[in-house]
Amino acid sequence: MNYLSKNIYEIHEALVNKEVTPLDLVKEALDKIKKDTNNAFEYIYEKEAVEIAKQLKEVEVDNPLWGLLNY
Repeated sequence: MNYLSKNIYEIHEALVNKEVTPLDLVKEALDKIKKDTNNAFEYIYEKEAVEIAKQLKEVEVDNPLWGLLNY
């Protein structure tokens, strides 16, 4: 599913309902970045993003940015 086209609240709801994980979101974003032909990225922190996403386990229901801005 294309979660990157959803707004923050829709993504948060999907995270709370366990329809998607932070790792799924990172992988979707990385796929999109890798397919970008504009060469707008100087460096992609792929390993770091994946490691952080793997550490996120319990959804913070009151925090709509949980799983999106965890660094």
